[in-house]
Amino acid sequence: MDLAAVEEALRTAGWEVLRSADGNEIAARRDQPEEAAAGVWSLTVDHSGRLRLTVTAPLQPPRYSGAERAGRVYRVRCEQQQVVTVQAALAQAEELPAVLHELRALVREATG
Repeated sequence: MDLAAVEEALRTAGWEVLRSADGNEIAARRDQPEEAAAGVWSLTVDHSGRLRLTVTAPLQPPRYSGAERAGRVYRVRCEQQQVVTVQAALAQAEELPAVLHELRALVREATG
């Protein structure tokens, strides 16, 4: 797998991209506020073309509360999140733009 081409395609599509120290894996992140599953989208692709997308999206706005115990003030945040994971494989880096499009559709379908 040409990970340099994968990296370039992800950057072109607006993803933040990091490459592992050994060069065998790419990790990418993107905030997707416009998607049905708005939230943080994390994507990894390894040297053999295995791809994994994890979408973490809030189900409702977080609730905040405060407490004081033994003179210490605590702030508590409670939120519910939905996590969607999709796995696939790429044969060539050139497939990535089409796969990104399909991932959006699959996440939309999964989150209803």
